[in-house]
Amino acid sequence: MINLIWAEAANGVIGQNGRMPWHSHEDMVHFRQLTTGHPVLMGWKTFKSLGSKPLPKRDNLVLTHRTSLPAGVTPVSLEDVQRLTTQLGKDLFVIGGASVYRQLLPFATSLFRTVIEGTYPGETKMPPINYDQWRLVDSKTEVARSSDEPNCTFQLWQRSNKEQH
Repeated sequence: MINLIWAEAANGVIGQNGRMPWHSHEDMVHFRQLTTGHPVLMGWKTFKSLGSKPLPKRDNLVLTHRTSLPAGVTPVSLEDVQRLTTQLGKDLFVIGGASVYRQLLPFATSLFRTVIEGTYPGETKMPPINYDQWRLVDSKTEVARSSDEPNCTFQLWQRSNKEQH
């Protein structure tokens, strides 16, 4: 199964200058718990924003035509993605960026969305999602442990119609 996972501010922003414009300890713990042990798929810019290093305890797949990547990182094409999810036998988590989300949304079965309280500046927004095609199956709000971090709500959406492209 293909899952999209991301955090977005109340105004839809997911990034500013290649980074998230907020820090949320709760969201990072949530992300780590969900993705550890699973393959993660990202675009080149997202990989660079992680310091060009693989995330530990995950199969790191980068959607790129580049063939020379650090150890622990596998370059893939869009055509490889469906085959790899079957081959790996595990849920695949798409972790960004916006272009990769846009390309994989038609194939996704679940959306793991973190809504960050407040609005933030940023040029990168999540591509539009028609939530009429999804049903909210879980939602939990976490209050930040620190006053300089935002509260966040973790949502799990599952595709309501089984038709995928």
